[in-house]
Amino acid sequence: MPTTVATSWKGGPVDDIGARVRNTIAEHLRVPVSNVTDTARFDADLGATSKDNIEMIMVLEEVFGVDISDTAAEEMLTVGDVIAFMKRKQSV
Repeated sequence: MPTTVATSWKGGPVDDIGARVRNTIAEHLRVPVSNVTDTARFDADLGATSKDNIEMIMVLEEVFGVDISDTAAEEMLTVGDVIAFMKRKQSV
């Protein structure tokens, strides 16, 4: 079954953020969404290279309509880190 990725989330319920982040990451890294858990590390658990990480940040910025600073991106080591960042952005 194909993974559906949201194209926008502004104004959407906060509960949808986690699912949208997981689906976006799974599609970008071409891994099963079941592997994209909150504690999954991009490099060790999901096999992402540094190039994958840079591209993934760009995709997340586009999908969610946010800017992610280099500093914030460097601090995103797990899927849960990305979800927490997006939830903070939603509440601003």
